[in-house]
Amino acid sequence: MKIVIKRIGRKEVSTKDGMKFNMSILGEDGTWYSGWPSDATKEWKEGSTIDVDVSERTVGDRTYKNFKPKPVAGAPAASSAASIASNAEIVSLLKEMVVYLKLIATKDDKKPKAKKEETVAMDEPPPHSDDDAPPPVEEEQEPF
Repeated sequence: MKIVIKRIGRKEVSTKDGMKFNMSILGEDGTWYSGWPSDATKEWKEGSTIDVDVSERTVGDRTYKNFKPKPVAGAPAASSAASIASNAEIVSLLKEMVVYLKLIATKDDKKPKAKKEETVAMDEPPPHSDDDAPPPVEEEQEPF
């Protein structure tokens, strides 16, 4: 849908993801449209003719019209460009983490390992004397 912008408004709103800026535009026909700003909306100004997808949402007895910019032919969508940048940042961080994990692993390999206790099989139990035995434990009996 093509809309000629008569007025543009931006305000900070609370969302489930925290505070974000919302964008409202007033079309020449007197209808307000709401949406989220993006790279595509940066160049919009009063008097601009824009091409957007419009959806309607009814809450109670009010109907809201929301816009979403259409991608320009031959250019990646703003959301996919942001996604690509975000993915590149994640890949960079993961590569850095791999380097640190390899360093930690090589440090652990150089640490002396604890020796395992050796067990010796015996045919006979070792000699035992009464002097080695612990004293008997007297248990208290509870009254009934």
